Formats: sequence, C-alpha cells, structure tokens
Amino acid sequence: MHWALASTLFVMSLTSMSPADASSTPVVVNEVHCQGNDWIELYNTSSTAFDLSGWGVSDKNPNSASLRHRYMFLSKTTIGPKGYLVVEQKGLGSLQLTFGVSCAGGESIRLFKSITSASFETVSEIYVPKIPKKSTYGRLPNGSGAFGLTTSTKRRSNVAPASTLMSSTNLKCSPQKSCAFKLVASNDGKFQILKADKGVSISAGRTLHFAKHKRGTYVVLLKMSSASGSKNVSLSVHVK
Repeated sequence: MHWALASTLFVMSLTSMSPADASSTPVVVNEVHCQGNDWIELYNTSSTAFDLSGWGVSDKNPNSASLRHRYMFLSKTTIGPKGYLVVEQKGLGSLQLTFGVSCAGGESIRLFKSITSASFETVSEIYVPKIPKKSTYGRLPNGSGAFGLTTSTKRRSNVAPASTLMSSTNLKCSPQKSCAFKLVASNDGKFQILKADKGVSISAGRTLHFAKHKRGTYVVLLKMSSASGSKNVSLSVHVK
C-alpha cells in the first residue's frame, strides 16, 4: 500500500464517523452538472467525516420514485471532513448515478435519508433551473451559499463563470449634451476605465457618464471584473 494512502486511512480511523443527522446535517448538495455525463456533487461542511449509509439522492420524491430514480449510497460510504463525493452517470461501481439531470430546468434534486426500508425523509431539495451550455449549478460561496450558475469544478471549490456584458457596446449621444449609460454584466460584474478620456467617467462601477462632446465616434476601453476574473471591453460612443 502506498504510504500516503496508508496515512490517510490511519487518520480517517481516528476520526469519528457517525451517520449524518437529518435535522442538522453538514452534508449538502453542492454542485449539479447536466451535460453529457450528468453528476451530483455532495460536500461535507464539517471537520468530521460522515457516514452516508442509508442516504441517497433522487430527482423525484423518494417515497414514490422508482428504484432507477432513487440512488442509494452503499453501507459504510463516508464523506471526509471538508470533502467531496460525486455520483455520476459514468461513475465507477457504486458511484454510478442511475438517473440524469435535465438542463431544461423545472426539476429538483433531493438529498434524503432512510427512515425505514420503505420510507424516506427529504433533508434538502434543490430546484434546478435551465442550465446553459458550459455551465453547472452550484453554491456560491462553496458549500454554504445560495445556488447560481457556476463553472464546472468537480471535487473542487465552486467558481462563478466569468462576467459577460449584457448591455450594448454601441452607444449614441446627442452633440453638446451629456448622457449616461447603465452597464449591465452577469455575475455582479463591475467596470473601470482603462484609458482615461476627458469627459468620460464611471459611477458606482456600473454607470458610464459621457460629457458634452463634438460629433464623432469615441472608443472607451473598460475592464470588466468579477470574483471569477476580469477582461477588457471596448465600447463605441457615437455623437450624432
């Protein structure tokens, strides 16, 4: 046995592993992927390993779902402290997910616990909206926040997608009159002017002010930033 693996198992053996309690479980659904190889990621928010024996996930009410739509973790399945556990359609052995996650939205993913062999208690239910291509649906911040669109980070901390400019890049003003434009970006993006231009300013990181100018076309270079990074945006302002 590799020494690192042996060390890990030794540490795990010293950690208390008790079944997660439905009323105060630190185990949460953390991220959902719906494209190609669908998967559901769980995250243990505590510093203690948890035994998921008798727990499962489903895309339907577990008390009425068929076996195919009710995935159960095998006995003695554990999730480590601050650790991740992923079940997926192309998973190996017992971690193979038996149902898919719809990208069209309108379904829910449920984390549940067995009460008896034939009855289950839903611990949490996550509504899944429409998920665009190259995106997942996860908690921000990782493990504790509200759900939103994320970049795929299987078994890693969740990250928001890069901001995208939602408003026009071609703006129009009347000559010798000041005007303002509300800049809208996804994922709470904010802006700053990269190259200063007389009469051009930004307030609150989102509203571009353009002072009185003569007729012509003016190019404003901005940096758009969010928690996931930054990129440059070029705007054209036409004074006619």
